[in-house]
Amino acid sequence: MEVRIVHILLDKPVSNSGRLKTLIAEVGENSSFNLDIQIINDVDKVLGEKENVITSDSIILDHCKSWINLIRGCMETRELRIIKIQAHPCGWADYNERNKIYHDTEWGIPVHDDKKMFEHLMLECMQCGLSWDLMLKKREVFRSCFDDFNYDKIADYDENDIQRILETEDMIKSPRKIAAVINNAKCFQKVREEFGSFCEYMWSYSENKVILYNGHCKVGSKIPVSNGLSKTISKDLKKRGFKYVGEVTIYSHLQACGIVNDHDETCPCYAKINQENTTVNKRRDKEVY
Repeated sequence: MEVRIVHILLDKPVSNSGRLKTLIAEVGENSSFNLDIQIINDVDKVLGEKENVITSDSIILDHCKSWINLIRGCMETRELRIIKIQAHPCGWADYNERNKIYHDTEWGIPVHDDKKMFEHLMLECMQCGLSWDLMLKKREVFRSCFDDFNYDKIADYDENDIQRILETEDMIKSPRKIAAVINNAKCFQKVREEFGSFCEYMWSYSENKVILYNGHCKVGSKIPVSNGLSKTISKDLKKRGFKYVGEVTIYSHLQACGIVNDHDETCPCYAKINQENTTVNKRRDKEVY
């Protein structure tokens, strides 16, 4: 069987390159020849050593589809091809279509609506021990189970509702997490009574400004799983009776609801969020990695 070689140049590291290679390999499974994929970092070296090389235009690696389509194109020719790929600036958004849509339309966009803030926070709470992709996959199930995250309705749930939710197809089978959502809805109401809205409470920690931590936006910069601010908010929420609100969960929530802008500076979302909102630069704050 004929073997065709495809060289792939990555413009920057891709966190899930192993998964992408697996997907690409699947493209060639039903072909009439073997596909040998070689990921490289030095395109000039390859161009100097090989003859009859075709170099494609640079593209944005779009949740695997662009990459796979280019591979399919390579399968139609005998020439060696170098595919120059520019990975998504926020690497996790490459994982699949769900993550890309969530990244592009929600993640990091400041939230000032209590219902949406409650949904964001409860998704983070239910994620504990699970993957974020699973949360996005089951999001419509969650919305169905929890009255579209209407915290006033959820606060009135009883044991019958817990059983109903547990028996719902594709729902996470965790009585403790379901009970925590109900408990948190009641705590959420109390915060609203005290501060006027839960958003007012959350945004008071940043003085209604989007926080830009020094260095977070730089390419290749380490982003913490928690920091001093998330620890402070976590501690206060726990005092108020909230469950599943550890400092890691809260840092993720701060990123998701836009209080912290942790998009890569080369990501279009980073500049757009900063242009549309008041921001404040801050030093790194007791970060944990």
